[in-house]
Order: sequence, then structure tokens, then C-alpha cells
Amino acid sequence: MTGQRAEPLGVLVVDKPEGPTSHDVVALARRLLRTRQVGHTGTLDPMATGVLVLCLGRATRLSRFLTGQDKTYRGTLRLGLETDTLDRTGRPAGPERPVEASPEQITAAMEELTGSLWQTPPRFSAKRVDGVRAHRLARAGRPGQPRPVQVVVHTFSCLGVDGAEVEFEVRCSAGTYVRSLAAELGRALGCGAHLTALRRTVSGEFHLQDALSLDRMEELAAAGTVWDRLIPPSGLELGLPAVTARDQALDRLAHGGWLEASDLEDTLPGLGEAGLIRILSADGSLLAVGEVEAGGARIQPRVVLLRPQERLVLARPAEA
Repeated sequence: MTGQRAEPLGVLVVDKPEGPTSHDVVALARRLLRTRQVGHTGTLDPMATGVLVLCLGRATRLSRFLTGQDKTYRGTLRLGLETDTLDRTGRPAGPERPVEASPEQITAAMEELTGSLWQTPPRFSAKRVDGVRAHRLARAGRPGQPRPVQVVVHTFSCLGVDGAEVEFEVRCSAGTYVRSLAAELGRALGCGAHLTALRRTVSGEFHLQDALSLDRMEELAAAGTVWDRLIPPSGLELGLPAVTARDQALDRLAHGGWLEASDLEDTLPGLGEAGLIRILSADGSLLAVGEVEAGGARIQPRVVLLRPQERLVLARPAEA
């Protein structure tokens, strides 16, 4: 189906180029798609490129479940010099130092920076210090250091070494600052380091090969076919198990009411455990995300996509 739709609903994966901020990309999508309901699921610095996941319409309600998913990056860092921003856009934070580490020592130091870590975000970041963005304090020359946060670095791999340049890949939890990871590596090697390039290749269930360039997004929007690239909510796994709601429960679900075991078409192994779960219609549409209460007796909807007027469309005619 082509042409502009009344309400965009779903996820659009774009390949952010170097230069614009993540907010700039959101603003462009709002203009091209003619909707204010656009949000992203994880900021990329202006210098960084790659996967930026945009949620449109009611799918913005699902962003909380996508934001916390793991990310994968490929990039390069330069040993021998740390900068105040921890990347190549900053000023030297000290004199340049000789690089004496071997590839084997670099790999070993990377492995030491994996697992659950307490990481201090960069001063030039969007983190808040006493209610003020850290980068505003840094640019004004005022004191203020973001508090350390716990992150998980699943893998931090060396892909190649060319002089002082190190190519790497990292898979990490949401909220990990790869700039900080590069600086920590440089400190561990005793020579300092800063990030020179970064590309996000995976964000949760979304991959770079599925992403649209901004130019291509503009072309498809002008042709009225960008809607065909939207991933509908039914295509989102969200890292959660799923159950199917019976027709009898749709009205209650549309109004945010509890669901009981008798309202489900199927049972889920482990449903007795508390946790989040996707609630689907018989045709596989994502209706809501709910929370299973302890004991598994009921499911409380936390995010509802189904509107009351839509329940009659989804409900099947009763059998004679």
C-alpha cells in the first residue's frame, strides 16, 4: 500500500550519518512524515553513525522496552592522547605519549574491561549534574562530574592495530559510553586514548542492513512509499514472551483492565513468574504489553496500543 496514511504506526530504522544529532533526525522524520509523534530509542553522538531506531505514532509508547536493549558498535580509537571530550572533536587533555603496547597487550587490556563495570560518563555528555546537563557545565568551565553508572560490556574485541590506531568491536548494555571505554583502555595501557570513529551496527533486534539512509528516507517520503518500510508493532519482539488474548477480553484490555488465565488462548511456560509479556490478538497484532503479577493469576496491562473503537474490528464473529 502506498500513499500517506492517517496515522503512522510502527518503527523506522535509519542510518544516521556523521554530523546531525539524534534530535535532528527526529525533527527531519517529523517533517517528512507529518507527525509530531516520533521518538528515538537511544542517542548517538553527532560524530557517531549507524542504527537509530525511530518509533512513530502509538509505537512511541513502546520505546521504553526498546531503549534498554543491548547495542553493538564498530569503531576506531587512537592511542597516545586523551582529549577533554574523549573523542577526536575535543582538545588534548595532556601531552601526547609514546605507544609501547603490543597487539597482545591491547587485547588483554580490552578483555579486562568486559563484564559488569562501574563507568563514569564523560563530562561532555547529556547526563545531568544537579539538574544541569553535564556538557553545559563543561563548556562553561564549571565543575561537575556525572555519577558513575553500572554497565555491562559483553565483548570488547580488537579487530586490528595499525600504529596507534586500533579498530574494535564492542557489544554492551544500553547506557554504555564507548568514548569512556576507549579512554579507560588508554589509561590501562598507560598512554591515553580517544575515540576517532564509531558506528552502531546493532540496536536490540534492529540491524544496520535494515536501515534507511536519510537521503533514501526523503526519497521514499516524497514518493509516498516510506510507510512500506515501517516495521509494525506485531513485528517487534521487544525481548519479551507473548500470549494471545481471546476476543472476549478485547473490550476490557482496550480500557486497561486485568486479564486472567481464562482470557488467554494459550498458556505460557513460566507464566507463573512475575515479568513483562506481549499480549497479541488472534491475527498476531500487538495489542499491549502487560505485567504478570506474582503467581501468574492475572496480567495487568502497562502499555495499551488497542483503542476501544478498534476492538470490534479485531474480534471475530461468534460461531453459530
